[in-house]
Amino acid sequence: MKLGTWLVAAWAAVLSGPAAAQAPDQQPLGGWALERSPARCVISRKYGPATAPVTLGFKAPPIGDALQIVIVRPDNRTIVTQTDAKISIDSETVRTNALSYPLGRDRAAHLVNLTGDRSAALRRASALGVEIKSGGRKNKGFHRTFSLGPMAGVWVQLDSCLARLRQTWNIPRLIEAARPIMPLEKMFSSADYPRLAVRQLLSGTTAIMLLIDETGAVKDYTLTQASGVAVLDARTCGLIIWRARFQPAIGSDGKPAKSAFTQTIKWQLE
Repeated sequence: MKLGTWLVAAWAAVLSGPAAAQAPDQQPLGGWALERSPARCVISRKYGPATAPVTLGFKAPPIGDALQIVIVRPDNRTIVTQTDAKISIDSETVRTNALSYPLGRDRAAHLVNLTGDRSAALRRASALGVEIKSGGRKNKGFHRTFSLGPMAGVWVQLDSCLARLRQTWNIPRLIEAARPIMPLEKMFSSADYPRLAVRQLLSGTTAIMLLIDETGAVKDYTLTQASGVAVLDARTCGLIIWRARFQPAIGSDGKPAKSAFTQTIKWQLE
């Protein structure tokens, strides 16, 4: 399975589409929108220019304090890359990395993971600066400041959506939790270690949450703990979604039920 394949499928469904003197062609194109989905909570907003808009989105899990930043923009990127990134949350600067990948039709996406205090800070911010280094001559970088505007009501809507997810997916009201048919850690091998991470001697621990339906199918995934290495986080999600099979949870009525499943995967070179 190619990394870009499942990333495209996941984020194409999610995203269809302060600087003191922000350029007119970079102004917001409308307000924030909350995705109406039974399996995920995402807020997004489009920014100019109107002829080639950029979409900024935030995805949060129903448990944990992680937050995923996703930017979808016009670009003819052809490969998946991990590059250094700098996130400015009002006056605070966070140095991290970003995973960038093609979405087809001359569009590309950039994914940055935040956890803990940084997620909380973003919820209070009025502006978000994003600087992503180039991944090579044909894979352009990205540098822009987004004016977020008043978002208190938007975050309330997102939290309401998360509460609905917790209820829909029986978090944590179950007689018996969902369980993988094969332990997830046994699904990984040394051959799965991303080549980029091997070359740069990178390691880390990733935690994710999966939403499992009544048939045992994985319906969505969300990062709950970032490893600090974007390509390891992405590979964790991709391999588990591709390979994992589950016995569904059992609800209070004794029948198969929707549920959430969390897993931690440690990537370490030996």
